[in-house]
Amino acid sequence: MKNYVWVLFVSFPFLSGAQSNGPRVSASLGVFYENEFNSNYYLSIGAASELFAYKFIAPEIGVDYYIGGKRIEDVGFGEAGTPNYKAVLDNDFYSIVYYVAPKLFYENDGLRFLLIPSYHFGRTTADGLFLDSNDVSMEQKKRARNYFWSFSLGLEDNRNPIHYGLYLTYTGFNGDKALNKLDFTEIGFSENDFNTGNIGLLFKVGFGFKRRQNL
Repeated sequence: MKNYVWVLFVSFPFLSGAQSNGPRVSASLGVFYENEFNSNYYLSIGAASELFAYKFIAPEIGVDYYIGGKRIEDVGFGEAGTPNYKAVLDNDFYSIVYYVAPKLFYENDGLRFLLIPSYHFGRTTADGLFLDSNDVSMEQKKRARNYFWSFSLGLEDNRNPIHYGLYLTYTGFNGDKALNKLDFTEIGFSENDFNTGNIGLLFKVGFGFKRRQNL
């Protein structure tokens, strides 16, 4: 199924025979809310290519790298009130995710208003590391495959070859599937309850190539 989607995206402008904008490449930075993380957010860094733009649709393919985590610290105190024990548990993840998106847009005077449903697929790796002042350590690594949708509302400024975009995005990114497999309950920590599917902001900057004309 994925192969048919890629072929359709690439071949459509040639099959249509109509005027279309040439490809555009872009880089992105996303910030997504997750209150279980120490910083209350996680990040995505991505690269994408808008293959063409025809009437009101601009198919895009891309890859994103997600990263985030949580640190838990436990400090014990002696009778004198001075620390005599310290433990640290790190729960971190990274994920490489590919996506295809039929960007739907309305453009006026070089400004695009967009609705973007995107289908994503990839894999997440979660790392758990426990260390304490008694030289006790425990390490875990878990992996999970990811398949999910995201939906964005955005605005793009295309009046110059270098273009910018800002998008309000809801992502179903399920990196928590790997994070919640980390289990340190045997040393006194509660089970993980992460939920990475959430809302965020995405910023893009890119470059557009020359417009193609009818043959």
